[in-house]
Amino acid sequence: MSEAEASKKDSDSAVTIPENGLVKLMYLFKLAKTGRQAVFLAAFLFSVVTFLPLFVLSIVSGTEFGGRVEMPVYKDSITLSRDLLVAPILILSDLAIRPWMAKSIERFESMIAIESLDSFKTMVARVFAVRNSMVADVILLTFSFILAILGTGLTFAIDASSWHIDSVTGSLTPAGCYNAFFSQPLFRFIVMSWIFDYILWVYFLFRVSSYRLRVIATHPDGVGGLSFIRITQAQYGIAAFALSCAVCGVTAQAVHYLHMKLESFADMGLLFLVLMLIVFAGPLLAFTPQLLNCKMSGTFTYGKLVGQLNRDFAGRWLGDEKTRDDKLIDTGDPSALADMNGGYEAVMNMRPVLFDRTFLVGYIVVICLPALPLVASVIPLKSLLKQIFDALM
Repeated sequence: MSEAEASKKDSDSAVTIPENGLVKLMYLFKLAKTGRQAVFLAAFLFSVVTFLPLFVLSIVSGTEFGGRVEMPVYKDSITLSRDLLVAPILILSDLAIRPWMAKSIERFESMIAIESLDSFKTMVARVFAVRNSMVADVILLTFSFILAILGTGLTFAIDASSWHIDSVTGSLTPAGCYNAFFSQPLFRFIVMSWIFDYILWVYFLFRVSSYRLRVIATHPDGVGGLSFIRITQAQYGIAAFALSCAVCGVTAQAVHYLHMKLESFADMGLLFLVLMLIVFAGPLLAFTPQLLNCKMSGTFTYGKLVGQLNRDFAGRWLGDEKTRDDKLIDTGDPSALADMNGGYEAVMNMRPVLFDRTFLVGYIVVICLPALPLVASVIPLKSLLKQIFDALM
């Protein structure tokens, strides 16, 4: 599909899916022609303008090499993870998330009654309208830099000498100033922008769940035909991975420079895992009332129909003429009976929640994955693999 066709399709849709503020700047300054180019360029430029000057300034000041400080930039796990992993991944996640959001909105349109469709389109446009303007981005960016001016940092003090602080004067080094008043605010802006986008998406899901959807009890996906929502929500696993990288970067710095035991972070790690599962799986529970209602209604209606069909089948083939209903028998041959019984079984197997074991396991894997290098740096790889093997066997 060409860019023009994509734009036309977006114009016919209920809403234009919001984009990251830096991506909008790529369009504003005409640095990219397509959405994909804009996203990749935004992620690349973020790393360049936030990390590269730090590295150069640190080299110029003599703190990067030669052992003058215990923690140069290239050993600062917090800075490395934030500037080179977390923010770029959050920006790049748009490539997976936004197309599925558009597909989900289109599917919702097909599941809402005609009389409610105009109301639905109006609701969707209003929910995302604030994000489609530059006003929200300007407010978030301004707030990010105000926090920097007020001295609200995203790092913590360590006992070791570092590239942030001049060991003689105790003040920020040039690299430290750039980090405190530019790199960190820009990182904060990316994170807050992503949080804002995600809050809008969750709010949208809760608003949609208030509409009466045409949920089909016998749908083979086991959730009334709403599995597309789970697929869209699964795309946020990329963001979950990025957030986990941020937490692991802080933990790594505490372990290596504050000499804290990795085991002391076990409870925090478990709490973070549970919190992330709540954040990304919890919104799907908004559709549970409709799924439960559909299953109860389907159990009643299909149960009644299957019962009648089985009685008619018995009357025809087992000689119980009193229970015979010719209208049903005309279509109630053995294959029809099997189909109806299969439909009733599908209703009984219908799940009241959209997420399943695969969804949860997938999130657990992507959340825990960034911790493996950290664990391997503390526990010998051979011992770690042996413990994993023993746990699995």
